[in-house]
Amino acid sequence: MRTVLFVTTVDTTVRAFLLPHIRYFLERGYHVEIATGVLDRNWLERQLPDVPLHAISFHRSIKSPDNLKAFLAIRKLLLTNKYDLIHVHTPIASFVTRLASIFTRSQVLYTAHGFHFNENGSFLGNFLFKWAEKLAGYRTDKLIVINTDDKNAASQIVPAHKISYIKGVGIDTELYKPAVDEGSRAAFKHELGIAPRTKVVTHIAEFNGNKRQIDVVEAVDCLKKSGVEDFIVLLVGNGSSLEEIQEIIRSKNLEDRIQCLGYRSDIAEVLSISDIGLLVSLREGLPRSIMEMMAMEIPVIATEIRGNRDLIRDGETGYLVPVKSPELLAQKMKELLVNEERRRLFGQNARERVLTEFALPRIITNMELVYKELGI
Repeated sequence: MRTVLFVTTVDTTVRAFLLPHIRYFLERGYHVEIATGVLDRNWLERQLPDVPLHAISFHRSIKSPDNLKAFLAIRKLLLTNKYDLIHVHTPIASFVTRLASIFTRSQVLYTAHGFHFNENGSFLGNFLFKWAEKLAGYRTDKLIVINTDDKNAASQIVPAHKISYIKGVGIDTELYKPAVDEGSRAAFKHELGIAPRTKVVTHIAEFNGNKRQIDVVEAVDCLKKSGVEDFIVLLVGNGSSLEEIQEIIRSKNLEDRIQCLGYRSDIAEVLSISDIGLLVSLREGLPRSIMEMMAMEIPVIATEIRGNRDLIRDGETGYLVPVKSPELLAQKMKELLVNEERRRLFGQNARERVLTEFALPRIITNMELVYKELGI
């Protein structure tokens, strides 16, 4: 039986992106294992009861000494179990695992969900991350990039014949589809304490400096001061900056306009009541949250950065704004809040784009071609 190992820094990547791809191999009789930092073992074991799970404590900081321990642990795993394919995801786990795989004959497939060197990174950070990618590139049989910026940069990492451009990990357009049950939408709004006619703006991201929730707060403050009413912003996610953002919301008396919902497992339900989507990061790969919103016919306002540019057609499916521009973000939010017809048109265009370019069956078909190239 042929064997495949999926490797990620933390198991949230498995939950968010990789289940359909793992099941692809299971359905074809492969033996599949996962190596990751385990945050929710029970959930993974319920979803993938026949998949062995190896807890490897990768650290998101490349400078952390924990990654030396992770290197030793993953090297031992690779030497003990002879895998036909090692499919690595996320920068740190991918770097450490590819170095450890030098001691094996396994084929290594690397999906880059956004290189850590990017247009908004520091000179030193970009230099170090590009050097690390080049070093690990010597132990990469195939590199998958998911946005056009990384496609252009990949030739600096590995030879061109090793590069495949695939538009993300795929969106389930049956799960994420326009909400039609008005009764369920009204009930869910009531559950969250939102009035029936209040427009909902949703931002889904981990709370950290890169995701820039502070810009959303500042934009809402601008809208409130300008007299825009009957809207509420939902900030979905957890993270290191959550408490700081909550304190700023309180200090600006915006509790009536912004709710922090924390981590949610019912994203499709949250999006079913949403009229506008936001993502204002400094760095992305090809953000799944935007694709989920687009699939549900929600117009999206996002920062004009790598990945977001591949998804949003400015003035057609949503708007792109410069990073760290809360005033302009507020302006674009107002344009959509007051114009129902524009929201409807942008939303329809957005779903059509997802169906033709980013839907899961199309992505799986493209992945199959990569597996065939590797002889898997």
